[in-house]
Amino acid sequence: MKAQVRGLLVAIICVAVLLPLGCSKKGVTIPTAASMDPDALYQTYIMGVPMLHSDFATSGQFDLAVIGLTFNENVYWATTDNASLNMMTSAGQASGYTATIMNVARRVPTLSQIAVQIVMDGSGSMAGSDPDYVRRAAGNLFVSKLKKRNPNNMVAVAEFSDSTGDYYFDQHRDFTAVSDSASIAAAFNVLGANGSTPLYTSIRRGIQHTDSAVSAASYNRSVIAFTDGWENDSYPSDTANGGFNVYTLAQTKGIPVFIVGLGAVDVPSMIRLAGYSGGVFAQASVPNDLKGIFAVVAVSLTQGYNVITCKVNPIPPSGTNLRYVFTMKSADNMYFRYVDFTIP
Repeated sequence: MKAQVRGLLVAIICVAVLLPLGCSKKGVTIPTAASMDPDALYQTYIMGVPMLHSDFATSGQFDLAVIGLTFNENVYWATTDNASLNMMTSAGQASGYTATIMNVARRVPTLSQIAVQIVMDGSGSMAGSDPDYVRRAAGNLFVSKLKKRNPNNMVAVAEFSDSTGDYYFDQHRDFTAVSDSASIAAAFNVLGANGSTPLYTSIRRGIQHTDSAVSAASYNRSVIAFTDGWENDSYPSDTANGGFNVYTLAQTKGIPVFIVGLGAVDVPSMIRLAGYSGGVFAQASVPNDLKGIFAVVAVSLTQGYNVITCKVNPIPPSGTNLRYVFTMKSADNMYFRYVDFTIP
C-alpha cells in the first residue's frame, strides 16, 4: 500500500440531534499490513448532508458527524487543531463564504452492547435499483463489523414487501447475537423485490418492536431503514410530520433512526426523520456505495464519532449550491474529502 494512504481514514456523516459532549486529543497507532482486517475501511466515505441548525437563517450554524479511523478501525478523535473546513462553489471555485469550526466534541455509546433492527426495502423497484442484491452483502458486512467489536451485539432483519409474510414488517430474523452471523445472513439472503414503499409504517413497526424486544438498560438500541424510493403506502396516521409522528416516537423511546437511501429518494423528508430522531441520513448514488455506508454506520454505532459544529459566513440563501472540504491531519499526513450540497 502506498505511503500516502497510510494512517488516518476519514468518513463523514451528518446528524441533527446531538448531545453536548467533551472532546480531547487521542493518539494514533498504525498497525502493520499483516495485522490489517481484509474488510477494513480503506476509503473515505461521505454520507448525507450537513444538518443545519433550526436557526441557521440567523446563526449560519450546522453540524457534521465525523468518523476518523486508523487502519485497525479505531477511532481517531478530531480536535480544533487537526480539523479544518473550507467552502467553495460546486465547481470548485472561491465561493465568498468562509467556514469556521466552532466546537469539536464526541458522541460515544453509553453501553458496551448494541441492538439494531434493520428494515429493508423489498418493493418492486429494488429489482432495477439493486439487481445484484448488493444490499445483502452490505448487511452482512455490517454484521461482521459489529461482531468484530462484540459478538454479543444483536441484529434483527425485517423487510417491507408483499411477497411473503407481513407486508409492512416481515421479520425474517428476530434479534440474534452477531456471533450467529450465519443465521442473520440467511435472513439477508431472502430479501426480494415485490410491492410498494410503506416506509413510515415499517419504521414505526421497527421502533415499536425494538422497544418491546430489547432492554434499554442492556443495549444501545437503534433502527436502520433502507429504501430506494419515496414513501407511498404507509397507514395515513404514520407520517414524519403529523398524525402518528414517527420521529416523535423514536425520540420518546430513545431509539434513533438511521436511514440509508439509494438513488432518487425524498431527501428532505429522510433528513428530517433521521435527524429529529437523533439518527443519520446517508445517501448512496449506486448500489456499491451501500457496503461502505453500512460499514461506517456499524463502526460509528460501536465506537462513536466526532461531532463538529460549524458556522458559515455570510449566511447563504436558500437554493445556494456549495461544496465543503473537510480535512483532518495525522502527523505529517493530511486527508480530505469534498461534499456538495444545496442550502434548503
